[in-house]
Amino acid sequence: MSSVENRTLEGWVRSRIRQRTVLVVDDHAELRLTLQELLERRGYAVRLAENGVVGLEQLRNGRIHAVVLDIDMPVMNGRAFLAALAADAELSHVPVVVFSADPQPARLPAGVSAWIWKGTESADLLAALAAHEVR
Repeated sequence: MSSVENRTLEGWVRSRIRQRTVLVVDDHAELRLTLQELLERRGYAVRLAENGVVGLEQLRNGRIHAVVLDIDMPVMNGRAFLAALAADAELSHVPVVVFSADPQPARLPAGVSAWIWKGTESADLLAALAAHEVR
């Protein structure tokens, strides 16, 4: 292997080690794909789940650094997801950024790092992820 090929391979490996994975849990397929595109352009690896049940499976089956979570979803909503996450000692440390059309409660639920209203700019979501050391 040439030194140029070796440096390229090393750079690729380093970028993969540093890359953070964000799980997007939302029942709207179009929004999941939009968020995936936004986050991937910012260097995140992205996993997708259409409800809380699938989201918990994704968390248990892979290394996830943060969750972007909708609240109103079928099967398992965001509140039930947060309760299940809090009850799991292996997963309760994962930061959650709620991205929802629901109004922010007076006090953030346990396990929620930030609450971003879906009508805000995407920069707010990116800032919330960055603020919680998901880089």
